[in-house]
Amino acid sequence: SRDYPENEARAQAEYLLAELSLELGNASSDTAIAKAHHAEALQGFSNLVSSFPDSEYAPKSQFNKALMLEKIGQIDQACEEYVKLSYKYPGNPLVADTIARLGKYFITKCKELKDQLAVEEDAVKRKQLAWKLDESYITAAEVYGRLSERFPKHRLASKTLLLSGKAYLKVKDFKRSKKQFMAVINGDRSEKNLVAEAMYWCGLMYAKQAEEEILKKRPATTMLDAFRIWKRLNWNYPETKWAKYARGKLGDDAFISAVQELQEDK
Repeated sequence: SRDYPENEARAQAEYLLAELSLELGNASSDTAIAKAHHAEALQGFSNLVSSFPDSEYAPKSQFNKALMLEKIGQIDQACEEYVKLSYKYPGNPLVADTIARLGKYFITKCKELKDQLAVEEDAVKRKQLAWKLDESYITAAEVYGRLSERFPKHRLASKTLLLSGKAYLKVKDFKRSKKQFMAVINGDRSEKNLVAEAMYWCGLMYAKQAEEEILKKRPATTMLDAFRIWKRLNWNYPETKWAKYARGKLGDDAFISAVQELQEDK
């Protein structure tokens, strides 16, 4: 852009025009007019990316193009455009937001698969759907996990780590789930509610791990880990809703009995 300043000026003008169309579309109460403005904005962002790929406005345009496609419900196409941003401009800060959006895309796929699974009666198709569902959760977990690796100081780093841990928990990958939850718990303590949420889910992960051990006729020692982290959550962040949920778990008669039995065996 420094070698061709006139190109950068043209790119800036294209970007501002596309942004103006976007704002006009967002401001209009007339559906037809809003749709027309949004179509103009989408075309403008697309043209800029293809005509001025090296401009500083190209990554912003690529991101806005994907965002608009997502907004109008073209989720698969939006996903493709987010991926393009990641490999065309890997060092751009917008890649972090792109990773978060891609994670959300795969979680949306999981919800769709769960809905299909709920109504599917054929045993073979159910098995195929269940496999696809697990694969989608793993993909979502891996995608979310990349954000904190590449952008550890980003505002969404802790949140996406938490979402990664929850996705791993869905497929009972307790080891990787714990890793993500503990990274949040031991990370930025200023995000108190997020830390509290991670503590709650980490406790639930331990409890689910214990349930798996019980099914295998093995000692469910992780139940004590659940007890400890929920107690700690209640002590450190008593005002949060997550501590309230933890108190509910700690007050469950079956849970109390299981913990007492484990403590007596020690």
